[in-house]
Amino acid sequence: MPRDDAGEDPPIEAKNAIDGLFARLSITARESFSPDQKAALVDAAETCAWHKHPVDIRLSIPLLMKRFYLVVVAGKERRHAGRRQAERVRFPVVTPKNFLFMFAFVALGTALGGACFTAATLWFLGS
Repeated sequence: MPRDDAGEDPPIEAKNAIDGLFARLSITARESFSPDQKAALVDAAETCAWHKHPVDIRLSIPLLMKRFYLVVVAGKERRHAGRRQAERVRFPVVTPKNFLFMFAFVALGTALGGACFTAATLWFLGS
């Protein structure tokens, strides 16, 4: 992989993105890229690389003989208005599966909160 102007290697995310992209190409297509074209792809991937967020929570949860993942990231909004609008269309928040997830999340939180409240009340009254 090419180095940047400071003589440093590109970020790992950019390398992984390009390596993964090239791995999915046929050998003929892969060999058709010149070194300059490969370098341009690394540069493009670097600008799109996932940046570190102030809040970055990643969980893998075993449920019903399967594993599910949950990712929550938060930070300063950096996307321009056009991209936000396009993503609202491409990834709508209001979908049946999102509604089901939120309902289950709220129900579980309510049940756990109620159980904790009941246990605390019984402990307090028993003291």
